Amino acid sequence: MDRSTEALARTDATLTVVAVTADIALAIGRISRVSVPDMPDRIIATTALEMGLPLITRDRKITSSGLSVVW
Repeated sequence: MDRSTEALARTDATLTVVAVTADIALAIGRISRVSVPDMPDRIIATTALEMGLPLITRDRKITSSGLSVVW
């Protein structure tokens, strides 16, 4: 079992696996393809946006997109 799987399996885990829901998929257009060109990054950014959570990232394209970012 790798470290991320172990962390998710803990009863006091602060990590959560989030499914890409229809709402998230439909909201991908809210993240500009120009500012965040990579689809996986747009999915991650959209998920954070839809959940009202900041992202933990150093990705310059995501941080310059105007999303709430920690780091």
